[in-house]
Amino acid sequence: MAGRSSRGRRAGQAARRRQLTRWALGTALVVLAGALVAFVGFGGSDPNSSGGNSSGAQAANKAAMPGFSLTELRQPGDTPRTITAADLRGNTTVVWFTTSWCEPCKVGAEQLAALDDELGGRAFDVLMVFVDPGEPPADILAWKRAYARDDWAVALDTDNLIGKVKVRALDHKLLVDSAGLIRDVDLKVVDANYLDRVRALLRDH
Repeated sequence: MAGRSSRGRRAGQAARRRQLTRWALGTALVVLAGALVAFVGFGGSDPNSSGGNSSGAQAANKAAMPGFSLTELRQPGDTPRTITAADLRGNTTVVWFTTSWCEPCKVGAEQLAALDDELGGRAFDVLMVFVDPGEPPADILAWKRAYARDDWAVALDTDNLIGKVKVRALDHKLLVDSAGLIRDVDLKVVDANYLDRVRALLRDH
């Protein structure tokens, strides 16, 4: 029985890794498409100007649309405690689905960290949710030391949060307001436009 259970866990982890590989490819395509659009010069009207991502991205993430209350968050953090939805209330929070090997996420984290520093380090919170079940905790904490700030929370998704909020790609970010409601869904590499949307939500709340 124990052998079958162990094989089942290994099979589940292998399936998650295959899914992560597909996500990584999808993330690369999103980045490439965004760069192509910027180069060609399309987008006289910014699809993000209303405070969310493109309609296509939102359609793919119906359970994580702006206005949806994130009530299912229960993840073990980098310390022996549980991070709950209640922890997101009271301050604007970026909830970011990533892995330690997601290169666009590293670039984006450095940009968000710079904004965090610019605003004094307490204007908003960040929760990095690592979605690769095979990642050792040491790799996650090493990522935090390299790319995050000390007060950013990191967690390993052991409860299928990615399924609950319909995450489709790495670098998937939810911008959650102080009441715990998702106001923005983003799948692109962090850029000036995204940082401006964070600033706008902070001004409004």
